[in-house]
Amino acid sequence: MPRELTEDEVQSFRSRLCDSFIKLFAEKGYSAVTMRALAEDIGCSPMTPYRYFKDKEEILAAVRAAGFRKLSERLEAVAADGASPTQMAERAAKAFLDFARDEPNTYRLMYTNLQPDTEHHPQLEVEITRARRNLARLAEIVPQVRSSGIDPSAVAQAYWAALHGVIQLHLNDAFDDATRFEEIVSVLLGILIEGGRSVFGIEEPIRPGNST
Repeated sequence: MPRELTEDEVQSFRSRLCDSFIKLFAEKGYSAVTMRALAEDIGCSPMTPYRYFKDKEEILAAVRAAGFRKLSERLEAVAADGASPTQMAERAAKAFLDFARDEPNTYRLMYTNLQPDTEHHPQLEVEITRARRNLARLAEIVPQVRSSGIDPSAVAQAYWAALHGVIQLHLNDAFDDATRFEEIVSVLLGILIEGGRSVFGIEEPIRPGNST
């Protein structure tokens, strides 16, 4: 009779399966990621993955949940660093961009339309909600946003849409020169920051790069 695994051992193996999922997705695409392929990649029997996940959709949900959790942790670190509200907003934008650059394949899976329904994956819903709340909280702490009468969550989603758009274009190699991504990001942050100052009457002189 197999010995009972500890919680740490279970989580360690689940993490290995998630890492393998991301690797195979990056190398071969979603359709090539099967439970058998995952088992072969990590060197276990074909049935072993089913002891930890029901199917590959459940692994995808776990990968996405972990990605949103890591993003939230970065955003929460920005909120706790004691900077001014507008500096926090700029640093949050950079944290979002840095996460996508550091973990591009996880980012692709986080926003995939392969599994839009979170109803059957409550932990994924928890982490998505946490990330959205973190973005809204960072917008809300800017006094001018609070006093404007505009819903902070709408402000956060507008910034998110702009950041997500440039990231998606970069990940899809849509720019004419991938090496210009840093320059494009700098221009985008400048537009967002100056636009925010204009819309909300923010007088603090923040420019891209000043808060690093």
